[in-house]
Formats: sequence, C-alpha cells, structure tokens
Amino acid sequence: VVTRTLVIVDQHGIQRARLSAGADENDGPALIFSDRRGKARLQISFDDRSGTGLYFLDQGGEPRVHMQLANDESAHLAFDWAKRKSGVVMGVSPEGTAALVVSGSSGRESASINATGKGEAALILDDSLGRLRSTFEVLGPDYGNSPVIRLYDSAGGMRASLVAGGLNLSRGESEAELDTWSKGPRLSLRSGKSEVGHLP
Repeated sequence: VVTRTLVIVDQHGIQRARLSAGADENDGPALIFSDRRGKARLQISFDDRSGTGLYFLDQGGEPRVHMQLANDESAHLAFDWAKRKSGVVMGVSPEGTAALVVSGSSGRESASINATGKGEAALILDDSLGRLRSTFEVLGPDYGNSPVIRLYDSAGGMRASLVAGGLNLSRGESEAELDTWSKGPRLSLRSGKSEVGHLP
C-alpha cells in the first residue's frame, strides 16, 4: 500500500488513528491517536523545523505534556496549564546548560534553576508580577565556587548581597559593606561615591 495518509477507524466508523506523511517537504510523518469520540489525544511527529516530538493532548485538543528533541540537539519536557500557558519546563541545551523553569497558572515564570557545564548553578525567584526578587548562585571554580545570595527591590535594583566572607546592603545611594577577604574584617559605609565611615 502506497499512500500519503492512512486513517484507521473503529467499528462505528470513528477515526482512532491517523498516519500522515506531511503537507510539504519540511513536514515529516505524524502519527495521531484519538479517543472514542474521535478527539486527538496523542501525537508523535517529526519535521525539519521543530524536530521530533511526543505530545499528550487534553480533551480540547491542546498539548498539555510534550517531549521534544529539536534539530539543534536541545531537548525538553514540558507540562502546560490550559490555554497553552507554560507550567513546568525542563531542558538541556547543546551548549551544556540545563534548566528547570516553573510558572504559576497565569503562565508567568516564578522560579528557575540553571546549571552550566562550567560548574555554575543558580536558583532564581520572581514575584507574582514576574519581577526578579532574589537569586542564590554558586559561581563556579573560576570564582572559588563561592555561593552568593542577592535580593532585589521591585524596580530590579539589588538591595542586598551575601557572599562567603562578605555582606553588602544598599538603599538608594547609601551602601554598607562588610567583608573578611582582606587582612581582617572591615565594615565600610558609603553615600554615593564617598566613604562616610569604616571599621577598623
């Protein structure tokens, strides 16, 4: 049998599976499985644009869980909310980066975890409006594998940072810094570019 499309029906004539060769030269084959009402629920496909994918569809025909291997060799697994809003995405890139991104039911990103092949890692937290509010990072061997915590205000300005051996606090042009990296512990206070006090 040579055909561009093969349709399998049940005893009631309802379509339960469809194998298609694609609409043009960029499309690859797609295999779609349907429920007893004829609604598509599972799709396996390949094409030259998006790569290879496995899609689990809800009753409305929207993909809610999908795994994909793109043509650039990146790979991801995603769990979506209804109306195509992103929920959880896990992926790896050919550059050696791995990431986990979590979004609330609005589809707005709330938290992410990233790791690179250079030994760097980060946990990033946003508020309900999608604004960056805090990060926890490990900088990697080039920076002594130092952990760093940073806190941000609602405008995205960094207000506090804590790194192994040091603490920095800022508000407007005022800044306080405590570090133990030099000959001993030192506390310095600044206003703008001017130092207004220090200990010792």
